[in-house]
Amino acid sequence: MSAFETSAASAGASSSDLRFTKLNGENYNDWAINMKATLQSKLLWLLVEGSEPCPAKPEDSPPTDPEKLKEWKAAQKEYMEWTLRDHAAQGTMLVAADRSAQAHVSTCTTAKAMWDQWKKVYVTTNQKIDVHYHFEELYTTKYVEGSSM
Repeated sequence: MSAFETSAASAGASSSDLRFTKLNGENYNDWAINMKATLQSKLLWLLVEGSEPCPAKPEDSPPTDPEKLKEWKAAQKEYMEWTLRDHAAQGTMLVAADRSAQAHVSTCTTAKAMWDQWKKVYVTTNQKIDVHYHFEELYTTKYVEGSSM
């Protein structure tokens, strides 16, 4: 069994397969660690992180020249395998996100785009929350004479 066949066979995921809380807007950092591990175990992480980019899509109609036909078939197979693995990664991530999180990636066409979009949405939001926390801490801290700030 090839690495592709192994990953395709193990790529299917349902929400009951996951052993961590779905992405819900408040748990991005924990979710991202667990999801990365899940995708790595299914041999899909390289697609999501972008190390394994999508190969060029071959022409829709096969060439008539036998030599070019052979190349076209190989390119077609490579493209379809990548697409199937990308769809498996997308499905794995979607079942691990609640509806509010899914809404953020409804227009994404690749697993990498989904990952990047969620990171953009939730890391920025979490950073804003952290800034609010630090400002609150700054404004509620009392100066004690003789102590260092």
